[in-house]
Amino acid sequence: MALIKCRECGSNISDKSKACPHCGCPTACSLGYGQNPKDGESSYTERDKMRDGITALLLMVIFGALYFALTHM
Repeated sequence: MALIKCRECGSNISDKSKACPHCGCPTACSLGYGQNPKDGESSYTERDKMRDGITALLLMVIFGALYFALTHM
C-alpha cells in the first residue's frame, strides 16, 4: 500500500481506496485507471462492444441512405 495525493484536495490517501475520505473524490483505482486486465480477461468491455456495434449500425444506415439518395435522383 502506498500513499498518493488526492487530485481534488491534496490529502494523502491510500492508493487502494475507492474515494478520498476527506472530500469524496473518486480515485484512479475506483475509476479503473492504471489497472491491467487479469489473465484471460480482455480490456475490451461489453460497453465497448455495444458502442462499436451502434457505431457500425449508424454508419450502415447513413451510407445506405446516401446510396439510395444518389441512385434514385
